[in-house]
Amino acid sequence: RSDQSFTSHTIGRFVHKSVVVGGPGIGKSTLLKKLALEYSRDGYLTLLVRLPLVIALVTREGRRFEDSVLEVALSGSGVRAPSISLDGAVILCDGLDECGNQQSVATAALHAFSQAHPRTRIVVSTRPIGYWPGDIGHWRHYELQPLKDTEAEKALERVLSALPFPNEPLRKKAVALATEQLRAKSIKEAASRSPLMLTLLAALSAKGIDPGSGKAALYRQLFGLIESHPPPRLLGQIPSGPERNRFLELLGWSSLAHGNESIDQTLDRCAEWWSVEMGT
Repeated sequence: RSDQSFTSHTIGRFVHKSVVVGGPGIGKSTLLKKLALEYSRDGYLTLLVRLPLVIALVTREGRRFEDSVLEVALSGSGVRAPSISLDGAVILCDGLDECGNQQSVATAALHAFSQAHPRTRIVVSTRPIGYWPGDIGHWRHYELQPLKDTEAEKALERVLSALPFPNEPLRKKAVALATEQLRAKSIKEAASRSPLMLTLLAALSAKGIDPGSGKAALYRQLFGLIESHPPPRLLGQIPSGPERNRFLELLGWSSLAHGNESIDQTLDRCAEWWSVEMGT
């Protein structure tokens, strides 16, 4: 184990096979998206995939790992490239820990693919809990670090500076409120470990809502904000509790039966099932 620190944009540049480890909400998926943009801008063929979807194709349909990567990466894009070579490409795989009891299949496939394509850069992300390294235990591992106190305050200001406000005094008031609440020990610890919590804190402050003095109060205010601001796409009457629960059941069944399709296809199927049940 090394205590050396690296900036995120160097991941994959020099060591071609690596694993990024970090807790929930700390920014693993966001980091992979950032790397995808940077490598694409530099002219690399870059594929960003959800690893559980790739392994589902490998285990359920018996497809090759590289074919499954292409299928998942290009899903919903309308692009088909069945004969493309992945030699020298950049493969970004999110969610190794979410493969569950198929992690051994995933790590074996990643190792075999890396041996067959030594020039290909592969970056895998995972949570520490539930992670079993298997055949990629010898790859370089990076651990995402929480923000320092001063970094958290600066990040909070940057988020609030990007949000629209009617006028500058209101923005400054929101920044002051958020900064004051960030100094509460329990909220500071949660926000510094999770950029997601930091943005949620910014959302409350932008609405002039005091997040409270602890994590429980913060969560309570967040749920209250969500319930009091329904999404603008909702027209007419908001679905009842039983209706929402039934839709979640349909969504679950569709995800289990057709887990490799795009979100648009899934929603169309759920809407079709819903229409049949409701007689509309």
